[in-house]
Amino acid sequence: MLDFNQRVYREGEVIIEEDTSGSDIFMLLESEGGLLVTRKGIEVGRITRTGEYFGEMSGLLAEKRTATVRSLGTSTVHRFPGEDLEATSLPTPPCQAAHRYPRLPAA
Repeated sequence: MLDFNQRVYREGEVIIEEDTSGSDIFMLLESEGGLLVTRKGIEVGRITRTGEYFGEMSGLLAEKRTATVRSLGTSTVHRFPGEDLEATSLPTPPCQAAHRYPRLPAA
């Protein structure tokens, strides 16, 4: 069955853009090199583990995105649409994921 919430990103493709609005939450399904997280063009982290959530702070707090997330190599990502979050059953609730992964410090 085709899953419209899964997308394959190629090397260098942007998944989340810093300073944009968005309520979607994402989960890394697989990646050749992980996902690069930058803030104002400076690397602040990498997402490398399958099942790792990202974008949850903006989705939960209705704030602008605080970082850009870009694919390193080919990556498959699942998107949980923000408008459907109450009806979506996540394997680990994003609020728990948000506590595990502290918010990025202000630049």
